[in-house]
Amino acid sequence: MPGNPHKIRLFRAFVFFCKCVQKCIFSAIYCYTCVTLPLGECFFYLFPLFCFGIQSGLFCILGLLMKSVLVDYVTDSFRMKKCFQIITTNPEPIVDFITVNLHRGATLEDVYGAFHHERKTMIITVLTRAQALALRRFIHMNDPHAFMVITASTEIVGKGFLAS
Repeated sequence: MPGNPHKIRLFRAFVFFCKCVQKCIFSAIYCYTCVTLPLGECFFYLFPLFCFGIQSGLFCILGLLMKSVLVDYVTDSFRMKKCFQIITTNPEPIVDFITVNLHRGATLEDVYGAFHHERKTMIITVLTRAQALALRRFIHMNDPHAFMVITASTEIVGKGFLAS
């Protein structure tokens, strides 16, 4: 294809045509179902398979998959929160840091350790990435024996968090 200018012009015309058709399909489908991506994208990326051969069609499908993964990754990274479960024998300074410095809420729960058979407190909180970094530093400096489980989450619903 790189050596044939006729095919290049034809391919560019086809891409322009498909984008116009895709916008029309998106507009029509969105009005009725609010779901635009699957039908319009399938038409736009499968049509070259029949017009320009298997190689062009497969590259279009590969591009669709890469775009989908990239868009999901970027949108999830904006919504990413860190869920902390902190098990400690001295919860007061940690809770004060969370509520006063980070302006977040926390839930406390009395727990019983299975290994040492000691009573401890578990602190549960959800933070942004920057707040999570600050809390980790604070805990490492003030309670090095605390046990932390940090989980990444993109769907947090409740007071202080937007519903997705």
